[in-house]
Amino acid sequence: MVKFLNEGETPVHDHPTLQPLGKRLRTLTGDAVLPHSREPFKAILSLLPDGAPDKEVLGEALNWSVHFQSEDMRQNHAQVVDDMLDAFLERREQCLAILHHWPEEAPKKDARVVPFPNARAPARSIQIVGQLAASDGEGAPADEPPPDAELLRIEPDRHSIFSVGAAAKWLPSPIDAGTLLIVEPLTGKPRAHDLVLAWDTVAGKALVGWCELETEAERIVLSGYAGHLHKVYPREGVELRRVVCGLFGALPQARKPCEPVDMTDGLLPLLRALEISQGDSAEPLLRKGDKALVGRSVRLDELDSHPAPAFAFRLSDDTQVLKRLDRHCSIPGHRQLLPVGDKGSGHVVASTPGGASGAPHIVCAFPLIGFWRN
Repeated sequence: MVKFLNEGETPVHDHPTLQPLGKRLRTLTGDAVLPHSREPFKAILSLLPDGAPDKEVLGEALNWSVHFQSEDMRQNHAQVVDDMLDAFLERREQCLAILHHWPEEAPKKDARVVPFPNARAPARSIQIVGQLAASDGEGAPADEPPPDAELLRIEPDRHSIFSVGAAAKWLPSPIDAGTLLIVEPLTGKPRAHDLVLAWDTVAGKALVGWCELETEAERIVLSGYAGHLHKVYPREGVELRRVVCGLFGALPQARKPCEPVDMTDGLLPLLRALEISQGDSAEPLLRKGDKALVGRSVRLDELDSHPAPAFAFRLSDDTQVLKRLDRHCSIPGHRQLLPVGDKGSGHVVASTPGGASGAPHIVCAFPLIGFWRN
């Protein structure tokens, strides 16, 4: 049956109408007007699995044709067959697309394997000294570390260090060209929110983004923030690492999207970390439970000129929030604090103590220098 349907100048499977199929069936039955024979339909019916909706429809059509030989089944059931052919053609196009691109992505049999680079991160310990909020108008107790807080540790035998260059175009703010990323081996499958570094062992190149494993297709899909990157790898030939830590603007801008860094002793001491205990306005980079790495406090009269992308602001109501500083505010005598991420809204504070609005004022500010992801 399959061989018969594929004979002739016009293939049945590659034609936008049912005309070639009807022509073949008329040839098979020997009837120039209507196909009355049960045999070709029984052959088609036998190919379908039991319980399939299409088998039931075609079976009813076949029974109907036995009793009403003069009925034109083409009009009544052409749509059913047409839908089946459409689904077949769509799957065929998908298969052809995969076959077309797969040789470009798949590693060759004799391709050399570029091992994961020996870019060991220098040992560091970071103390969690308090909490802060990434939320609308709410704050966390400033000097209360989370319960059971432990030191955050960077270990040379476990962690590697990479720099961000052109990859900053598809990563969320405040990651910039010059940010250092510290990565660790990925255990199990990546979670939906994990930021992942993919090392191509064939090309010897690194990319960073959000990772999705397509198990059935044995592929890895790496995506950037807001759809700015879409890279597909075969599962074999790619080594994955989870991004644990990042330090903003730690290096001069690099040209490559992401590359290993030899930094045995050059990493600055990291003194303080504040855990985000509530709120989601720093997502997608920082979620509840993640840590903001902060530097030493900044004088309030230097806030406008400070290069930090955001600050941990301690307010006069003894709360602490993670926000960006808006250089302009429409309310006299006040400042507006904006979300770090793509959620939430502004937070208005007084510029000086004792404002008429009763809003809390900024007591001190710690510049955001990096992040630690759980």
